[in-house]
Amino acid sequence: MRQLESAGRTVTVYGENTAKNVIWMHTFSDEGAAAFALLPPEMQAQTALVTIAMTDPDWNAQLSPWEAPALFKREPPFAGNADTYLHILTDSMMPEILAQTGLSPQHNLIAGYSLAGLFALYALWNTDRFHGGASISGSLWYPGFSAYLREKAPERKPDFVYLSLGDRECRARNPLLASVQEKTEEIAALLQNAGIPAVFELNPGGHTNQAAERTGKALMRLISQYNSAS
Repeated sequence: MRQLESAGRTVTVYGENTAKNVIWMHTFSDEGAAAFALLPPEMQAQTALVTIAMTDPDWNAQLSPWEAPALFKREPPFAGNADTYLHILTDSMMPEILAQTGLSPQHNLIAGYSLAGLFALYALWNTDRFHGGASISGSLWYPGFSAYLREKAPERKPDFVYLSLGDRECRARNPLLASVQEKTEEIAALLQNAGIPAVFELNPGGHTNQAAERTGKALMRLISQYNSAS
């Protein structure tokens, strides 16, 4: 494990410099570190995980694709700064981190849980830097997001996308949150119809249940996919 700073954020790198795959993951808690620890040793040797720590309120501001009202009264609205942050990530942070660590991957992948899962798909659509990614319990209920993916062609057609969700997440009292399974299934179908290999998996539980285990499953699926790729 190595820790460094980039663009004012704490970045932690797990894995070896010889890894053929690098998974970039924005985190608000410790799900990235816990998920990497669940990987079998051979997968840890094959893949580096780069976690970028996000803070509150940066989580809502930097990872949301456009402005949207707050979900709850005491929360700030979503600022919609994903475009600005994505440029910082791809043009500044990624080259700096790769140079500092000596990583030279064949595949750059992006993953995230919750709002970071929404950002992972947004990044796949808006830059050619990532080959594929995973959205784990992603905030795919976000207003207008499924329509956005349908109407805009990706900068680079993803090789593979993994989507997962808890089977109780659709039971939320908030109608927008309650639409998450419908929207996630819609996006999975959209990807498949566009010829993008995509997997959608339902896990037991609500949004906050077993975040590390769900993330670990996603990482394993990504690693398996790209270890078999040329």
